[in-house]
Amino acid sequence: MAHLEWLLAEDVLLLVTEDEKGGTTTEHADVVVAGALLADLAEAGCLVETDKLVSVAPDASVDGPPVLVEALDVLRQRDQPVKAKKLLEDLRKQLKPVSDRVAERLVELGVLELRKATFLKIHWATRRRRSTRSPSEHCGRASATSWSKGSRPVIETPS
Repeated sequence: MAHLEWLLAEDVLLLVTEDEKGGTTTEHADVVVAGALLADLAEAGCLVETDKLVSVAPDASVDGPPVLVEALDVLRQRDQPVKAKKLLEDLRKQLKPVSDRVAERLVELGVLELRKATFLKIHWATRRRRSTRSPSEHCGRASATSWSKGSRPVIETPS
């Protein structure tokens, strides 16, 4: 069982979140965040790629944020290997909206602030960064400091 502390999808969501207005900087944020979730699952060893087709590994399991576990459950619904694009569509359709689902943990950690409003019986919410601290510092860790080819980032605790 793979354990992921901080998700690439969370970093990507922070990159596309507008600090001033809230919301995202691109209309394709859900596609980008879904792609990052797919990459997180691949990094955790949950996906198998053969002949440009992707499927969930038979023994795949992940210990991490609930959105990652839910994403794996969504992908398990496919019986046959498919192109990665189909898996992205599955994530976007079944974890609607993907950006909000990924943002839930960031709000809990205090990285993002969620503001809800109602105007003329129309409800909407905006997300804004709460502080300038890096996301991994909110998890009690310093930023990833080094990468070596083919391995996960080395995370060092602050001294």
